[in-house]
Amino acid sequence: MIRSWIIKLLWNPFEHLCHYFPLVPIKSKIEVIAPGIELIVLNNFVTKFLSAFGGGFDYAVIYLIDRELFFDTGYSWARRTLQKKVFTLLDTDKIHFIVNSHDHEDHTGNNIFFLNSFPMAKVYLHRLAHLNVAFPPEKPFYRRFLFGPEEACPVHELPAAIQLSSGRQLDVIHTPGHTDGHVCLYDPAKKILFTGDLFISESLDTQLGEADGPKWISSLNEVLKLDIDLILDGHGVVIRGEDCKLKLEKKLNFLMLLRSRVYELAAKGEMTQIQLIQGLNSTPGIVNYLSHGEGWMSMISSGDFRRSNLIRGFLEEYVASKQT
Repeated sequence: MIRSWIIKLLWNPFEHLCHYFPLVPIKSKIEVIAPGIELIVLNNFVTKFLSAFGGGFDYAVIYLIDRELFFDTGYSWARRTLQKKVFTLLDTDKIHFIVNSHDHEDHTGNNIFFLNSFPMAKVYLHRLAHLNVAFPPEKPFYRRFLFGPEEACPVHELPAAIQLSSGRQLDVIHTPGHTDGHVCLYDPAKKILFTGDLFISESLDTQLGEADGPKWISSLNEVLKLDIDLILDGHGVVIRGEDCKLKLEKKLNFLMLLRSRVYELAAKGEMTQIQLIQGLNSTPGIVNYLSHGEGWMSMISSGDFRRSNLIRGFLEEYVASKQT
């Protein structure tokens, strides 16, 4: 209760002020990745530091496709730079589609701002992601501090495919794992896959509570069936040519190995989940010791972002396999 009133009376006005006078202004950079595809990177020296510390990928990015469709909208701290540096380049009546890869605030944070800026546009998500965007739940304070406040947003169901006036078709592929309502967009003609947070990196094992390892493996197996020449990741990773399948396979193999190690340790029995996590992450070091094997991101997020979130799904799968 006290925390809620502190946020209401002190933090909320500060957040509102920061949209107009940010303490550390966010900068935007636009880069043409392929014909008709522009990458909008959002960062400042703080986010660059956090990104480098967290694995080397960009803090948040937005893709603009044929200047008709936005794939993700970034975090809300960036709206000032988007309005001054990006939106001035666009025909506001031509933007019809705003597609969110999933319902995390670094991908949906400017939804309502985009709707107000582009009157012909609608926001589209997978139906399993609707609730958290239409009625955002309260997030841990560190996420609000990093990404800015969320606003409720009207949402629409994603069709099976999106046809742009440019002639480009984008197939919608449901890829749960990072979240249940996660989707990728696939351009079959150009062999381009917009992966959202399906990839991120080959071996990132700390995740939020929605993560599901078995579903993630299934999603990677599905996209590996596609013919892909270009991967455009939700945090700015760009992969071309033969490396596309290679990187996805490495991600899949990492998760498969993690599952096999979970099964191996679980089969020994007589251990708590913390002991199992420690067995999986036995690398010596002060961070692993202090976090019980959960990693440094668990420490700075008060346990919200941790390794066991991904591993729990493998444990549930293991227990279910023993009951059949």
